[in-house]
Amino acid sequence: MSKGPVLRLLVVASLLGGLLVGMAPSAHAAYFCLGKRATKVGTAADNTIYGTARADVIVGLGGSDTIYGYGGNDTICGGDGDDNPSGDEGNDNMIGDKATTPLREVRAPT
Repeated sequence: MSKGPVLRLLVVASLLGGLLVGMAPSAHAAYFCLGKRATKVGTAADNTIYGTARADVIVGLGGSDTIYGYGGNDTICGGDGDDNPSGDEGNDNMIGDKATTPLREVRAPT
């Protein structure tokens, strides 16, 4: 086989691979909380999500999630399910999915 057909095959394969990678959805691209892009996103199942010492934007999604913001000025959105968001230190903004969601500032476990 000459170099021409092999080179063309490699170019076509590279282009197709690039298109497929470009189409892959980002895990956090579609999720926002109070207008801010999510830095941590849960799943449809029950999750325990831990923030960082920095300002996090956390979206719980489905399930009954326990969310700890830790330090920083966090933005936390619970999502569907019976969520338990806790801000901890910092000036945090939290929103639950229903009126019964408890929103509180408590110290997260270390």
